[in-house]
Amino acid sequence: MQIKETKAKLEFERIVSRIKFHTFSDFGIEKCDALEFYTDIEKLDTELNKVVEMKEILNLKGGLPLYGLTNIRTSINKMKIEGYFISSNEFLFILEFLRISRNIYKLIKDANQEENNFNLIYSLTKNLFYDKVLEHNIE
Repeated sequence: MQIKETKAKLEFERIVSRIKFHTFSDFGIEKCDALEFYTDIEKLDTELNKVVEMKEILNLKGGLPLYGLTNIRTSINKMKIEGYFISSNEFLFILEFLRISRNIYKLIKDANQEENNFNLIYSLTKNLFYDKVLEHNIE
């Protein structure tokens, strides 16, 4: 059976569409659009284990602290241009992004320490950027 036929039979696009409905941001929609259709059983098993871990974390912690999350990519790109300034509102969005990143990192780290079985999700979040000094300077 061809991959295209398998994807159709499993209603892959319909499932992705349902996931997109629950995303929190445009970036989440972009990630859904880029979802890979796994044909390797080991990769699929790893991805399914990530889903199980995340579901358990959400049940344990009651959700992720995502309120106030905005897309800051444009602001970050503007800052790369020498002599370009961003608005105070854009700085506040970056500040909130840093706080959310730190809070998610802490939530996942704490959940992993409490239960010691969220290693896949923790490995994804341990590289989240946060900087309390930068947060303080933006405030």
